[in-house]
Amino acid sequence: MSYVSKPLLLSSVAGFLLFLIVQVFIPFQQTEAMMESAASQSLLTKEKAAQKALTFVQDLKQFHISITPEEATAPTVIYRSQSTVSGYMSKEKLTASFQKWEPSSPYDTFQVLLNMNRAGKSGVMRIDVHMTSGRIIGFEWEEKPPIPSDINGVTGSQVHRASAEDEETALDPVNRKKLADTLLKHMGWNPAQLKLIASSAALDTVEYNVPEARLGEAALNVKAVFSQDRIVMLKPYWVIPNSYLAEELHQTKTASSIYNIGYMWMTILLSACSLIACIVYRHGLNFGSKTLFALTAVSCGISLLHLWNALPGLFALELRTPVDGVNMRLSFAIQGAITVIQGVILYFSLHAGKRAWELSAYRDVLPTWSDRAFGGKLIQALWIGIAYTGVLLGMQTVIFFILESGFHAWSSTDASQSPLNLRIAPLFPLLAWVAAISEEGIYRLFGVGLLNRLFRNPWLAGIIPTLVWAFGHVTYPIYPYYSRPVELLFIGMFFLFIMLKHGWWTAMFAHLMLDNFLMSLSFVLDGTIVGFLIGLVYLLSPIGIVYALAKIHRNHDRAKSISTWT
Repeated sequence: MSYVSKPLLLSSVAGFLLFLIVQVFIPFQQTEAMMESAASQSLLTKEKAAQKALTFVQDLKQFHISITPEEATAPTVIYRSQSTVSGYMSKEKLTASFQKWEPSSPYDTFQVLLNMNRAGKSGVMRIDVHMTSGRIIGFEWEEKPPIPSDINGVTGSQVHRASAEDEETALDPVNRKKLADTLLKHMGWNPAQLKLIASSAALDTVEYNVPEARLGEAALNVKAVFSQDRIVMLKPYWVIPNSYLAEELHQTKTASSIYNIGYMWMTILLSACSLIACIVYRHGLNFGSKTLFALTAVSCGISLLHLWNALPGLFALELRTPVDGVNMRLSFAIQGAITVIQGVILYFSLHAGKRAWELSAYRDVLPTWSDRAFGGKLIQALWIGIAYTGVLLGMQTVIFFILESGFHAWSSTDASQSPLNLRIAPLFPLLAWVAAISEEGIYRLFGVGLLNRLFRNPWLAGIIPTLVWAFGHVTYPIYPYYSRPVELLFIGMFFLFIMLKHGWWTAMFAHLMLDNFLMSLSFVLDGTIVGFLIGLVYLLSPIGIVYALAKIHRNHDRAKSISTWT
């Protein structure tokens, strides 16, 4: 640790402790009572959630709901979240009060998607399963569009059964309520605690309110939908006030506009500039640099791996159907091609950015493998970067506190960004390498380097690229929409400070270890030995990789020196 100055080390320790106290220990103490109840149970595996759903399907037969799973396709299990409910509870500080109703009506569930047959009709059964207790929260049956008889059509007996069902007389409101009450009791509800608020023969619905479940202006209802004499949907749902719905819509629309204009179009412009800069600087560039190629390959390779990892979950969330057997090759090919193009842009940005800084007063911001002292510089950059990670964690904690207390910031959930919807969740922290290499390469190294040629002031030059980078995070479920850009403007300018003072590698490692720590923390704290080991491997792997590279470089340099003398 001789690479790290004493003031930096003390600041790092202070920042790290502040993060642990404010964002780990205090929240843990506040939720300790809640965790002693349902939340203390470990998360169900997806296989266990699927088994709970299949058992429930069998139980439905006693309620005259005969649904048969299609054996040709396996169930798909996804994590689904009601982000609006989550956001409202967060904004109104109702999360603790919500825990009373979390066992019966959570906003986070596993949703099991099953291809099913009911009376000769093919459809999708969506069963919401509690993520820890395994309780069935609700279900929904949706019939698939009919297939023409000349293409995999239904058989005559199936048509007869379907027609017979269509001819059945719908239940009257009294019998519908009896059937709904019976099924609700089976699912863990006490019908005596439910108040009937609607029973419509025209709409085929029976709807209840839970009088005790009043959180702020939000109310809890339970809705049953019938098709003839069969229940096709039964689930609880939270009625969120229109004022919050309008505010959330405004926030998301504004964030989307900022993302499209401030991030996407500006990044495309920056990408075009990197190609032009490479043409302008072509005589001073070394396109054979193995270091820059390796950085690009690591970033692009992990991005492609993540695309493969995330695609099935995204398909299931969007289509709401099982993805077993769904052909995703075209989508992977298109997205993969875009990812490779982004890799090419990163490669040009690294070259152009390196050259732009070489022509400035800072010169050797990015040493490469050809530098005789590269191994030692890499080790030094790693440890200083790790030290700055503690400072960044403390800085982020202070910014969050100011935003939450002064600007009333709140957060929600987003199932599309959750590692729970990946094929292999433990691969998620690898994205820290992508973020560190690509973002520091494109926005700090190239973006600031290019504008520094114009403004002759790196701090002035750093504002626009840092804002563009910050706008790329504006669609995260953190509100108001400007919360993350404000946070990342300060964080990004601090990364620039690190790069100007210590070089690009140090800024990259600080970024890497910050994201790596935040992404690995959930594994470390999940309460299992396997999770702890996964998190530990990710936290220690950069150190092992850097020391291995330094040793290889030292041996390579020594062999080169010997061959020169002999």
